[in-house]
Amino acid sequence: MSSLETSFAGAKRRICLDFGTAFSKASAFVEIEGPAREAVHALAIGAAAGADHPLLTPSVMFVDQGRILFGPRALERARACVAVERDPILSFKLILAARDIEQALNLKVRPSVDPTGTLRYRDALVLYLAYLDQLILAAIHRDETLPQDLLGAPRRYTSPIWRTRAEGDRAMARLFDEAAIVSARLGSMLLASDGASIAQCKDALDKAQQALGIGQLEAGVFEAHAAAAAYGAFSRNARDFMLVIDMGAGTTDIAGFALKPGAQGPVLAEVAGARQSCGLAGDEIDQIISSLLIEKFKLKHREDQAVLWRSLGLSARGLKRDLFLNGKCSFLHAGASRSLQLKELLRSRRFKEFCAALTAACAISMRALHTNAFGQGNERLSILLAGGGANLSFLRDVAADAAGQAGVRAQADIEIFGENWYLPNGFDPNLANAFPQVAIALGGALATLTDEPMAAEPATS
Repeated sequence: MSSLETSFAGAKRRICLDFGTAFSKASAFVEIEGPAREAVHALAIGAAAGADHPLLTPSVMFVDQGRILFGPRALERARACVAVERDPILSFKLILAARDIEQALNLKVRPSVDPTGTLRYRDALVLYLAYLDQLILAAIHRDETLPQDLLGAPRRYTSPIWRTRAEGDRAMARLFDEAAIVSARLGSMLLASDGASIAQCKDALDKAQQALGIGQLEAGVFEAHAAAAAYGAFSRNARDFMLVIDMGAGTTDIAGFALKPGAQGPVLAEVAGARQSCGLAGDEIDQIISSLLIEKFKLKHREDQAVLWRSLGLSARGLKRDLFLNGKCSFLHAGASRSLQLKELLRSRRFKEFCAALTAACAISMRALHTNAFGQGNERLSILLAGGGANLSFLRDVAADAAGQAGVRAQADIEIFGENWYLPNGFDPNLANAFPQVAIALGGALATLTDEPMAAEPATS
């Protein structure tokens, strides 16, 4: 075995879920003899959901005329209802950032989301997890290469570094158990084009709350740890020291790691002082893009502006993709079309302030990693870009500026997760642009569970 090929003999099967703020992803770990990259498989939950990408499904729930819809169908229906002051739930995971999780989960969702006043945030999260459970079951059934007993495998989930893993697991364990019961009771109804009725969902939720725990959740994994585990499993040319910058829609997680000798080959150990989680992420960029487009429409009435803002909010992620991919995006509203050039975004005051603040945050973590690496004679390290923001060109500039701001004297190689890496089993090379996002779910299934950062030492060859 090479230095990064870890044996997983005797390890248990598991499924890891990354229900991101923008898109949800899932992977399956199958115990094998051999390298880590052959032990984990991306699950095609996007295909099961009817989403645009086979491995990604939008994290959306929408209440409409007494029924609850999920994923792509919820997004489609929400877009059709922008003029009637109705909102979908787009950011399930962010409720877990609350200081008091239980109190936050028991709050009623906004009337603009649920006009019936039936659902709490707890109910919404349990229902969404049950929906994802049905997608996972469908994806496993469709994949003949996977053992069907994976259907009963324990679950992991990935999360930003908001609190200790033990605190997060205490809150999530019960939600996963209830979601499994709701999934079993409602079944494929959760995937139906017209969704499930609120009455049926409420009955299933009530039954699930009365049931005893079934212990479905194995554990949570910090997203930065998951990214580092994916790096160790799939990178062809791993450095002894690396900084992970994982930009999602809701948060950007930053953490530093070093390779340490282990019983079965080098393991990744976290570097003290480099761990951060901040709200400078994709959603804020979406808001900046939406604001710039709103200015171009020059609407005079507040009601018209509100409808446009709601409509842009449902399309901003696609606009951002087009903007960075093609240098331009266009939006059609009420028969009028407006375009935005990438150069307009890059020179806007708000975006410059966003980049400056993110650079400063990354520099803090970079300085901690560099002190550890350079102090031990290591003159080369990697900056790894992960998450949905990895493919946005400006993030590479932010990483380079952060290295300069931190006074890094070692050579810092900036790379995007998946560039010239090994690909997972069955992974279509044409889907490689999704690797930075899917990698979090893959790494979460592989990661050694840990909570507190460890002082790292360089690995011996």
